[in-house]
Amino acid sequence: DLSSSAPAGRGFTVPLTLQGPAAKSLKSLTVQVSYDGGKKWSKAPVTTKKGERSLKLNHPKKAKSVSFKAKLTDKSGNTYDVTVVKAYLLR
Repeated sequence: DLSSSAPAGRGFTVPLTLQGPAAKSLKSLTVQVSYDGGKKWSKAPVTTKKGERSLKLNHPKKAKSVSFKAKLTDKSGNTYDVTVVKAYLLR
């Protein structure tokens, strides 16, 4: 929403969009999620439906924020790693 927050204790879908050269030559995309500011990470399976990627998450009731760590590999073997701590808050 406009406050960059989502409900805690419920399921939530996060859309994923790739842009630039990687979007056309994607080999793999893995995402991990953390609910404690990046101390502990869990695999967040990427789903693709009708060509659109997303994450289906279940936010813990007591969590305060959501962080992501992603790794993208293209068909040439180039990789890109990104970590976003506190990507959005939970309420």
